[in-house]
Amino acid sequence: PRDTIRKHIMGRFSTLIEKRDMKSLRTWLGVVVDQYSKSEVALKFDYESTVKLLSKCSLVSVSDIEDADESKVVGHIMVPKSCGQILTQTEILQMILLPHALSAINHGNLRNLRFISSLAIHYFVELERRRIAPSVALQCLIIALLRRTGENAELSSFLSARQSQWTVTRRRRLMSLPTATGMYFDNPGAIPYAETLFLIATEKVDDKASVPSTPSTTRQLISYATIILLGCGATFLAVRCLLCAGLLNDAINVCTKKIKPNNKPDTEGTQFSEGTKPKDFFRAAVSNANNQSSVAERCKSFYHLHCFLKQWDPSTFTLESRKIKVSPRGGSTERIRKTSFRVAEDFDSVIVEQSAFAHECPRFPDELFGGKESICCKKLRAMFGYAQSISTAGNKDNNFARAGKPRTGGARGGGAASFAKSMPNINADSD
Repeated sequence: PRDTIRKHIMGRFSTLIEKRDMKSLRTWLGVVVDQYSKSEVALKFDYESTVKLLSKCSLVSVSDIEDADESKVVGHIMVPKSCGQILTQTEILQMILLPHALSAINHGNLRNLRFISSLAIHYFVELERRRIAPSVALQCLIIALLRRTGENAELSSFLSARQSQWTVTRRRRLMSLPTATGMYFDNPGAIPYAETLFLIATEKVDDKASVPSTPSTTRQLISYATIILLGCGATFLAVRCLLCAGLLNDAINVCTKKIKPNNKPDTEGTQFSEGTKPKDFFRAAVSNANNQSSVAERCKSFYHLHCFLKQWDPSTFTLESRKIKVSPRGGSTERIRKTSFRVAEDFDSVIVEQSAFAHECPRFPDELFGGKESICCKKLRAMFGYAQSISTAGNKDNNFARAGKPRTGGARGGGAASFAKSMPNINADSD
């Protein structure tokens, strides 16, 4: 029966892995792949089935797995009966590679983790020798293992080889020539695969079995994932992933080159994919600014962001009057949300005229630019259309207020030009 054969092979591979007998393991893999290459049913099954394994193969958040017990890692595998005794890529991943990789990580055994990495690469090579497309889950596991084990040179070579292979395939297709390999956009799991690579690249690993990767390797991995997403036509998803990774300039470059900016200042006609709205770019800029050492660097970053947003969505800086609630003692709506419960009479309703962007992101990070009274901060607030001050008018019975408007040309672009001229003197203001 298939279950008996499965348990026997699982036990045999586990024994050889414990003995670190790579020669015998490679022989077994050769036999397994030879049988696998003759089954169209098994190939078709893996084409779709392995996509479900991407999350596990990323090796992200593996603290819940304590050992290599099959019942904790494998789960239930539904393989078509027509596969017979053939072992699919799905089974090799779930029965052999994943359990031992997770066990090595949780036991802090870097030596064993590198051995499993070598075994996975040998399996990958055996598949390609027979012109079988390795599944996206297997590729994901290899990338995750190489990154965790600190094999930066090998990882860089692996990524470069995959990208070069796709480049050659694309050119041959343009010339109507036959190709032995497929493109990334031919695989239904390409997009989730690229998303998983972003998770691997941005994960901070600190376990004993892992070695921190170099910034250049992380950068190459993100570039590789971005190319896949763009090749699949998932441009907005690529932008969202780049913003989540804190790569604001890369996201802006993709938008500028791949997506046509919305040049119509019509708020109702502006449609953006989730995660690619102006507020998402702003949040990424704020996150990056927290990691920048000087006010000058932060000012330049926000100035370039403003120039981009003016082209990306001009309507975002259109002035709007909206009613907000503020405390008579002072404080924005963002601050009020964090306070303890108060009755409605404790707040005044104020009509504030500022940009639609400022209403969407009510809190400007004044502290990053020397405080609200600094020259740099005032200019940046004016550029993004934030009200310079909010002052209540009237008494308790007349809950109406006016907010100070942005400086002349702030939301309409004049403030940006004057701010650009003052850029060389930013260091003087920041001191």
